[in-house]
Amino acid sequence: MVMARKLAVAMTVLIVLELPVVAEAQSSNIDDWGLWTNGTQSQAISDTPTAVDLDASQVQASNGDSFAIVGGTEYAWGYGTDGDLGDGTASNSFTSPVAVDFPSGTTITAIADAKNAGFAVDSSDRGWAWGASTDGEICTAGRNRKTPELVHGLPAVTAVAGGQEHVLWLTGTGTVEACGLNTYGQLGDGTTEKSDTPVTVQGLPDNDPVIAISAGNWSSAALTASGRLYMWGNNAAGELGIGSTATFEDTAMQVPGTFSSVYAGGSVRSTNPHTLAITAGATPAIESWGANTFGELGTGYTSADSDSPVDVKVPTGVVFVTVMAGGSESGAIDSHGNLWMWGQGAAGQLGNGGTSKELTPVEIGSGFVALSGTANNVVALKE
Repeated sequence: MVMARKLAVAMTVLIVLELPVVAEAQSSNIDDWGLWTNGTQSQAISDTPTAVDLDASQVQASNGDSFAIVGGTEYAWGYGTDGDLGDGTASNSFTSPVAVDFPSGTTITAIADAKNAGFAVDSSDRGWAWGASTDGEICTAGRNRKTPELVHGLPAVTAVAGGQEHVLWLTGTGTVEACGLNTYGQLGDGTTEKSDTPVTVQGLPDNDPVIAISAGNWSSAALTASGRLYMWGNNAAGELGIGSTATFEDTAMQVPGTFSSVYAGGSVRSTNPHTLAITAGATPAIESWGANTFGELGTGYTSADSDSPVDVKVPTGVVFVTVMAGGSESGAIDSHGNLWMWGQGAAGQLGNGGTSKELTPVEIGSGFVALSGTANNVVALKE
């Protein structure tokens, strides 16, 4: 789960961020596949990419839902039992996307998810949240929301990223705010106390603003303008990539190397969290770290977790420009728009029509420009 923001600052490395891509108008440019789950129930989508009747500029996968932006309006489909769809009901909508019920005149520019919640940023740099409020993940206490409400206590924000039960907000000055569960320090404020109001992530560098954020299951990531990558939160499988066997880190820690994009993954209550990133430079490589039970690191073998970045086995001549770390699956789009998937396939999340795991990238289709995944659900944007 990842979002990036625009920032007028001199870059010292090549930054190729996972920015939203506006596609040419057509009746449908979204594919969705895999499985939705709300924690107690599951709903199969498809084991191959299946068109959703929307012409969108952004897409976002969630554990139990999928989201998209169409002309500044957000749409949602999937489970709605906790108000996840934001349409004012607690009803599911598996086949027909519904409009999220923002106040009239609100234009949405960025979207994100948590386990059973949704988030958005509008054109006035305000943060919105709705859905489950189990651990303060929607930055409020005591109740679920069936429609979006403004998040109080935030400065101007430009991007948002949701994890399992926490959320990150990227501010206009390049700092990061967080709300929600904090058992493993995933809020990055130096404590393990959950918070239903925004707290500031500690340990990020001064004078090197954050330009992209990503939230995994119980981990968090931030990429700075100079290409430095910082992670914090759970580290049980080495998903922080800092070469440490520490159980968790409650402030931001730097991952060795320089990077142009990052995607922190992990499924519901996952014991298999992992992270993917693209290195910066003239010849970018794709690296992975964390759990590898199902081959999600793409190294060609399983059952060998890594607490430091390792190289994904990229096919000869292929250059990946966008990466995705889902629950136990991984994905990437290459420089020609071809989609590749690997890792766990039991729920059809690899999109190749099968249920077997794949230990290295397998080509799925062409014409893709953006990719989002979490748990067993993957949603992609086509040209």
